[in-house]
Amino acid sequence: MFSWGPADLEFDREMHPHHPLKTDDDCIQHVMAQLASEKPRMCYRSYDPNLRNKYLDMGVTVLMEMAK
Repeated sequence: MFSWGPADLEFDREMHPHHPLKTDDDCIQHVMAQLASEKPRMCYRSYDPNLRNKYLDMGVTVLMEMAK
């Protein structure tokens, strides 16, 4: 299981501005595609319930959100 949050790769992306993965979403999609045959489980800390379906569609299996 992977645990990921919106700032986890921000500093790395800033240090490598020409890297093809520009956003956290790009990184999530890349990891999930690379590990698709392994049936990965990913926890994502989006904190925003309005983004739930977006991340579920990417294959995220556990979402951490702020309570309403």
